[in-house]
Amino acid sequence: MSALRHGLLGMSGRRLVPLLIFLVALLAIGIRYQHQMGRMTAEVEAIEAQRLRDRLGIDQNRLDVRMGMSDPLMLRRIVGALGLHDGMEHAYLVSPQNVVLASLSRADIGRTLDEALAQVDERERLRALFNGPVRTGIDISVVREASLLTGWVTLLDGHRLGVLVDISVPLAQRRQQAQRELAVEALAALGVATLLALLLHLIWFRRAQKLVTALEHMGAGDLSARAGLTGEDELALIGRATDHMAGQLETDRAVALHLSELVNRSPLVVIEWRLAPGWPVHYVNDNIRQWGYDPHALVAGGVPFVSLLHPDDAGWVGAEVDRFLEHGPDEYHQEYRILRADGATAWVHDHTRHERNELGQVVRISGILLDISAQKEAQQAQREQAELLRMFYELPFLGMAISSPTDKRWMQVNDQLCEILGYPREELLRKNWAEMTPPGDLERNVALFDELIAGQRSGYRMSKRFVRKDGRMVHAEIDVRAVRDERGQVRQLFATIQDVTERHRYEQTLQQMQDQMLKAQRIGNMGSWTMDLRRRTFVASPQALVIYGTDPGRPEMTLEEADALVVPEDRALVREAVQRGASTGEPSDLRCRVLNPVRGVRHLHVRAEFEPEDGQFVRCVGMVVDETDLVEAQRDRDRLVSVLEATPDIVSMANPRGEVFYYNRAGYEVLGLPEDAPLADAIGRVHPEWAVRIVKEQGIPVAIAQGRWLGETAVYGADGREIPMSQMILSHHGADGQLMYLSTILRDISERKVAEAALREQGRVLAEAQELSRMGNWRIDLPSRQVSWSRGLFPLLGFDPDADQASMENFMASMHPDDRPRMQQTMREHLAGKDGDTRVVDHRVVTPAGVRYLETRARLSCDGQGKPMRLFGTTMDVTERVLASQVVTDLKDMLEQAETVSLLGSWAGDAGTQRLNVSAQLFRNLGLEPAARPPTDAQYLDRIHPDDRPMVMDDMRTIRAGGPPKDFVFRTNPAHGPVRWMRRTARRIDRSAEKLQPRYIGTLLDITESVHAEEQLRHINQALEQRVAERTAQLSQANQELEAFSYTVSHDLKAPLRGIDGYSQLLVEEYGDKLDEEGRHFVRRIRHGVQQMGALISDLLEYSRMERRDMAAGPVAIRPLVESILESFHADIERQGAQVRTGLEDFTLALDREGISVVLRNLIGNALKFSRDSSPPVVEIGSCLKNGCRVLWVRDNGVGFDMKYHDRMFGIFQRLNRAEEFPGTGVGLALVAKAVQRMGGRVWAESAPGAGATFYLEFPL
Repeated sequence: MSALRHGLLGMSGRRLVPLLIFLVALLAIGIRYQHQMGRMTAEVEAIEAQRLRDRLGIDQNRLDVRMGMSDPLMLRRIVGALGLHDGMEHAYLVSPQNVVLASLSRADIGRTLDEALAQVDERERLRALFNGPVRTGIDISVVREASLLTGWVTLLDGHRLGVLVDISVPLAQRRQQAQRELAVEALAALGVATLLALLLHLIWFRRAQKLVTALEHMGAGDLSARAGLTGEDELALIGRATDHMAGQLETDRAVALHLSELVNRSPLVVIEWRLAPGWPVHYVNDNIRQWGYDPHALVAGGVPFVSLLHPDDAGWVGAEVDRFLEHGPDEYHQEYRILRADGATAWVHDHTRHERNELGQVVRISGILLDISAQKEAQQAQREQAELLRMFYELPFLGMAISSPTDKRWMQVNDQLCEILGYPREELLRKNWAEMTPPGDLERNVALFDELIAGQRSGYRMSKRFVRKDGRMVHAEIDVRAVRDERGQVRQLFATIQDVTERHRYEQTLQQMQDQMLKAQRIGNMGSWTMDLRRRTFVASPQALVIYGTDPGRPEMTLEEADALVVPEDRALVREAVQRGASTGEPSDLRCRVLNPVRGVRHLHVRAEFEPEDGQFVRCVGMVVDETDLVEAQRDRDRLVSVLEATPDIVSMANPRGEVFYYNRAGYEVLGLPEDAPLADAIGRVHPEWAVRIVKEQGIPVAIAQGRWLGETAVYGADGREIPMSQMILSHHGADGQLMYLSTILRDISERKVAEAALREQGRVLAEAQELSRMGNWRIDLPSRQVSWSRGLFPLLGFDPDADQASMENFMASMHPDDRPRMQQTMREHLAGKDGDTRVVDHRVVTPAGVRYLETRARLSCDGQGKPMRLFGTTMDVTERVLASQVVTDLKDMLEQAETVSLLGSWAGDAGTQRLNVSAQLFRNLGLEPAARPPTDAQYLDRIHPDDRPMVMDDMRTIRAGGPPKDFVFRTNPAHGPVRWMRRTARRIDRSAEKLQPRYIGTLLDITESVHAEEQLRHINQALEQRVAERTAQLSQANQELEAFSYTVSHDLKAPLRGIDGYSQLLVEEYGDKLDEEGRHFVRRIRHGVQQMGALISDLLEYSRMERRDMAAGPVAIRPLVESILESFHADIERQGAQVRTGLEDFTLALDREGISVVLRNLIGNALKFSRDSSPPVVEIGSCLKNGCRVLWVRDNGVGFDMKYHDRMFGIFQRLNRAEEFPGTGVGLALVAKAVQRMGGRVWAESAPGAGATFYLEFPL
């Protein structure tokens, strides 16, 4: 390397510079090549990664859909299709258990991912990528060394899709193209470099030689030498500068002589040393006296300068000087300490210069020394102060800043403030604190700032919020102090900012926890209380008051009142516990009973602790749990406990290798192990395979590392079934820390599994109930006027919790205008109250959903001086309750009005309390004026007819004894007016489950008008029965006459018709050849008319019989009946080529068999007749169940009809088609309607001209 350096430096400039230009060109080409290759590689990787991301995004949606459909075949097809992606090497669809579900290679399916990757090159690197932390979404990674892309896609239920793509082909293609382009650029660059080297060699270096010659003369001391170059190129400029420098040096030589004189007058010490060990002083000026030394003595005595140096500095200063003497430079600066003559220390700045001969040997050493002791002391003090300021400024828990007093802009901030506000330092210094303060705090902050600037205060402290860069709020406490100049003007502001967001959040959490505690007490039916033994007072929480059954508006009572709540049998126990605790401070844990006025005797579990003050126990704090339900279930609980105690857990022990050497008796019995069974491999035999993996892979390692492991496994019982177990593994170590053995406790959790499922269901129901409670809580900090709402309060007031802010302005704005003055007055009165005052206000709010009724409960909290500090409470939507109350009021008014109109009085009584409530109408029914108190027994009995009193008195005794009541009718006393009839009804409400006497409710109805009406109706019925008998006889006679008429019609009318038909037939047969065509036509018309007349008479007779015959309802199997009717139409069906479709299942209907046969025969016949011209005719017969009825239908594809004639088509002789087209009598559908009506059914039709018709029959089941 040295030879190369000397060889290059030894070359002439006209050869060296062109060579360097050529080398620089080659270096630039190489750097550009590397840069282009790197950029090209990054571009290809980015393009291929985006292609892969797009493809995986499409397949992610498809896989999620198929995953939800549990379609493994389609999952494998989707994964297999990835093989068509360019460069795709491998693709794995992996389950949450790391098992390959689908792959490009069928051999990988069912293996673990590690086993599949074992066949892949670079598998160690890929295993680290594929088995790394689980990422979400689509994650693409580049393995640049192997030219690979890896991709992970997160799917449903923890499934993942991993792919491996080879991008070496696109990389090679792109590199080949880039290499061609770079080769062209390299040739061009080398050509330019060659031309430039030739130009410099021919022109520039000739002029450079002149400049070098001039510089050599100047270096030899001839400052009159000049280069004399002309022109404007670089060499000319250098030459002129060199000539100017030579002239300047001549001037400087004169100036140097003058400066030497000035140095002797300054504090500078000029010194020259001899080239000898210790550097003896050869010359020093008089300024050395400032350190107490005589310059002549130092020079004459040849005092070594090293002896003047501080011992700690002498070594390194000497080493540095030796290094400079050998290697240079020949002019350098040092700072070190010297010893003054009086023993003190002085710091000096040493500017040393070496002079060398032509051989490079140092021949002279001189220097200039400057005393910098004062400067060093100032620097040290400044460093110490700066270090202290830096340590304070960089406190990790405190943000600090210096801000401008004019534009409020940050001038300097520490790292902690940047972290608090979420801004980089550079960005934060471009902002001011005002624009980062929310409007709610800015006004107060600016007011304090203005007072500080105006000199009204030296600083200020406040709590405020800052808006972070990410938009989140930071709660902070700031302390601002002003730095003023000598005129009192503020130069800058120094502020400390402490992040108290967590503390603020903790305070909110504490309030929420307090609210949740009260709620938990209510849910858990438990309460808390405080007993003051000095004041002899007892204060209970709201839920405790509910348990005791006392007034909830009076939480404080005397000890005597509290003692009276305890049942007499338990008072001595309670008093003894209180006395013992007051004297010794012993905590109490007892169970007693209290008498709840509403709920009866309650069994309570009470725990209390006594608090001392001045050496005496004067206060008792405790909690109470209502265990009434537990006491009542004590028998069942004791039985359950005995069963549980009789079922011991399985306990086993194993050595550090996991080999079991002990089972307790429960283990042998539950697991069904023989007494002499080997236990070493018991883990693999008693546990299912999946549980063995958990125990060996998780349980034992964790227990060894942490001392304990708790999890859920299973064992095989003696009967071979799998029993779920809660398993705890403990590791036991010796004094030396070595593992001695492992112990295991197994507990059967089969029942717990069932209970957990039930508990999850109860949790879901509870969550839904809480969501439906429609309640919110709020809190107002009065000094700062900060308002906070729970998330549930926003929708109650008609606001969006994500868009709106909690404030008093929004609260009052949402209130109904008519309720605002009352609310404001209530708040003023509340704020003037005492600590703990509670107010309840019902008011309305106007929301986008309409007017809602709310109930707001508020409690005031004051400081020690009684100053209001906080107002907090709850707001509940009571709209349904208010509306229900209004409905109840309306119903009560309606009930009273209904009782008045209907002459119905009502009453309610309690057999236990003997209390009786009666309505106003009951008074009026008894002939009394309504009063607030019910009538007395004497008043009541006086109003009853003397003959009916014994019955009434007997009923009164029965009811008062709690017996079953009776309904009866009695009369009023004629002595008080006309006799009226009353019907008394009563119902008994059993309350024995509540250990209470029954309640009774009843009515007293004035039935005088009904009694009179019944008497009149009895007379009318008697007359009516006589008239009905007469009419029945007349109807029977008329029926007989009608039957006779029918017989006459059937016999007398049909007989002539048969004669006409017979004679006309004979006329055709005997004299047909003598009649012309017109005569024969007349005969045919006669015979057709006779036949039609006969059919009409038959249909009329059938209609008449259907109208008057008795309908005998019985079970009729519909499908066989339809099949027999279709068989009767077999010839017509064959002749028309009709298609008949029946969709009838097997069922029966309670109908008249003849009647339903007539109906179906007519409908099927009509369907065949009116569809005969269709191609082909189609008749469909079906049924269904609808609204508790069986519906039958007959549908055809015939000519149909217009629905506007629907009502008249079931009338007799009503036809919608010409008889010439479709023969008929017009009686068939009328016969159908009459038969269906007689059988209690319904018939209707739906149709359109040319679209066929459907006739429906509906019969109740």
